[in-house]
Amino acid sequence: MTATTDRDARKAELRAAAARGESTPISPLGWLLFIVRVKLLIFALILLVPLHYIYRTFKYGSPFPEIFLWLAARICGARVRTNGVPLRRDVFFISNHISWLDILALAGASGTAFVAKQELSEVPVVGWLSRLNRTVFVKRENRMGVAGQINALREALEDNWSVTIFPEGTVTDGQSLLPFKTSMMSVLEPPPKDVLVQPVVMDYGDVAEELGWVGDESGINNAKRVLSRRGTFRLNIHFLEPFSPEVFQGRKAIGAEARKRIEGKLVEVLGKPLRPYEYPVDPVRYAPTASPDPNEALAATLAQLGELLGQSEDDWWVIGSAAAFLHGADAGTIADVDVIVGQSDFERLARHPHFQRYEDIDRTHFSSTAIGKWTNAPMSIEVMCELHVRQDDQWHQVVFESRQRVEHSGQVLYVPERLELIRLFERFGRQKDVERAQALRKI
Repeated sequence: MTATTDRDARKAELRAAAARGESTPISPLGWLLFIVRVKLLIFALILLVPLHYIYRTFKYGSPFPEIFLWLAARICGARVRTNGVPLRRDVFFISNHISWLDILALAGASGTAFVAKQELSEVPVVGWLSRLNRTVFVKRENRMGVAGQINALREALEDNWSVTIFPEGTVTDGQSLLPFKTSMMSVLEPPPKDVLVQPVVMDYGDVAEELGWVGDESGINNAKRVLSRRGTFRLNIHFLEPFSPEVFQGRKAIGAEARKRIEGKLVEVLGKPLRPYEYPVDPVRYAPTASPDPNEALAATLAQLGELLGQSEDDWWVIGSAAAFLHGADAGTIADVDVIVGQSDFERLARHPHFQRYEDIDRTHFSSTAIGKWTNAPMSIEVMCELHVRQDDQWHQVVFESRQRVEHSGQVLYVPERLELIRLFERFGRQKDVERAQALRKI
């Protein structure tokens, strides 16, 4: 478990360094994977590009860019699965945006052309390939060029193309959704005849943050990181129900409808609310809100928890890092507050609009019969009905033998007694849990 924790911490450090604009190191095995993948891409180019140009001498609409981009996404490690049916013509796709891999995978799955940010054209090979697939690169701060770009899009739609835009104005981390910039949707004012809008969700699952091209990272460094990555990853493309832009009054209404549908699907696939994006994005005039003081946020969250459970019918316990903190130990970073409640209290909270209930998540080492999250506090409150710990390949329910009253933030809270909490951390077995057990022993 320690090795897994250390590996995850190392990945997080590399992501943070890349976001700062630093050149991230690549292992010898990573360089080998990078070279192999680049050679495979070159071989595919040598094979398919001549076929593309030969085909174009006889007929318009070559299938070879779509074939190549599908193959390129696979070479880069993506195992693409489509959900829903993509329209093949007379369609305006509106999608969230996580990586330059979006272009390879989405074009390979649907044959669409793109409107994408200018920086993507600077990614080696990808920029040229995207031009083969009729991508329109846009400098979103160039307001003087918008009219010409809209005319090019309108011509593409009138030629029965499928065209995709990424209206967030940049790539994100897969856990967020930025405001939509709707200037490119002016092509739908009025919409060309028979054109529909189809929202699309790019879903990279657990690897979204690892692959994401965020902050000040260069396109070259991101391409190196992706092409040197071990193994493959699942990329789900969700083609949502199309709608007619004629039903909505203007580009802003069309953008709002598409964003609402994309956000709903993202929340569904993530199983949790979206979080604010942590980097500024000038094209959509987005600036991250300042993070609250962690001590103030924790105090306010514990106070709200005490209010929520003050009239509880059953016993309940704060566990995890917040419980160690309430005992007076150095709990390290506290990301959220975990609480165990009875069935009746869980159902009472679940009826509240600020409570998001989701199916039990396989946590590998611990789990619950019912789980949800209170989302209206400064910090997330994770609410669990019962707690089960996996030991020796079997699940064991944790039955608390103690319940200690603690007054904090003007509220009465309950935690397991110190020795029982130490044993619980040791049963979890993760490095951070071992460290918290050690901190509690020093009290």
